[in-house]
Amino acid sequence: MAGRGGHRRDPLGRPERPPARSGPASPWADDRRDPPPPGPGGHRRDRGPTHPYVGTGTIRPAEPGGHRRDRGPTVAWVPARSAHRLLRINDSSAPPPKLRGWWCRTQPHPAPRLDGHPMLVRYGYEIGITCEAPTPLICLLSVHPDLMRDLRAPESFFTTPAVPSSTHIDLHGNRARRLVAPAGAFSLWGDATVSVDGLFDVAYPAAREVAVPDLPSETLVYLQGSRYCETDLLSQTAWDMFGHLAPGWSRVQAICDFVHQHVRFDYGEARATRTAQETFEEGVGVCRDFAHLAVALCRALNIPTRYVNGHISDIGLPPVLDPMDFSAWIEVYLDQGWCTFDPRNNSPRIGRIVVSRGRDAADVALISSFGPHELTNFRVWTYEVDAV
Repeated sequence: MAGRGGHRRDPLGRPERPPARSGPASPWADDRRDPPPPGPGGHRRDRGPTHPYVGTGTIRPAEPGGHRRDRGPTVAWVPARSAHRLLRINDSSAPPPKLRGWWCRTQPHPAPRLDGHPMLVRYGYEIGITCEAPTPLICLLSVHPDLMRDLRAPESFFTTPAVPSSTHIDLHGNRARRLVAPAGAFSLWGDATVSVDGLFDVAYPAAREVAVPDLPSETLVYLQGSRYCETDLLSQTAWDMFGHLAPGWSRVQAICDFVHQHVRFDYGEARATRTAQETFEEGVGVCRDFAHLAVALCRALNIPTRYVNGHISDIGLPPVLDPMDFSAWIEVYLDQGWCTFDPRNNSPRIGRIVVSRGRDAADVALISSFGPHELTNFRVWTYEVDAV
């Protein structure tokens, strides 16, 4: 029986591998494992044949060195849980691009373990772009160095066509990859399996805030305003709304509760340039906007807070059919160290996989391109597996 996209499915509803296409072989051809299946509690969801929304944004001014990350006459924002990606289109009146994917719905999968036993989580991505000319890229797609010890095998990374690449650690401790995409169609593919403790995010209700004179020096940068987090504009608001609350975990949670309730999540309202102040005024956004507003309010109260990008699974939760994407949340420095909060979901999760950290989304763009490019394909997976 033919399924969505015309591919045949087996009696269990699993899609067969699509027929071979002309051109360079897919990275899957070099991977002995099957492409990632979805499943409840760790659903691998793709974008489907058409992205749900593409909103027109504005061109950002040139950055130091004369480069713009979003080059070209028109920039469109591809909404996502993290909404870091920039998509260039030539005509703002053109329909959204076709984004090819293999699976679009949840499939049977063993129930996740919720007793805190270690589990394995497979995660990865496939991103396709088209460039008009050879284009240098800096990518923040690999697991954060802090999690390297938990990998059960080295991360797989392929490009089609194959090009050389190198990695380095950036200013915020993230593992960045440099390469030059050739003119024409180009795809990046990564996949790995990581061991997690199987527990939901840990809460520290008794955690206290640390006085500014006692803060470690490396946390001070996360007290300052940044491109998307205007602490100066939100300082009075933060103190009026939360200054009377007891300092510590409960005050940070109150901020996240407010952001979660005040901001309406809407892919269709995604905007590349929206700041924390604008999110507060407009009351709408995607997950990066939730994170930016919470970051700015916490910093205004002298609480070091950093922006985090990564993978969030749905392990232990009811099946969700929305496309999976990279996600954004925050980490706050208290006397217990860096603590995880998630103003978008506002609930603990299992298997949170950090890719990058920074002051805000400007520091952790998935792909920074020094030349025009157009997004043609995007899919992400995160789900539990029994073995590598």
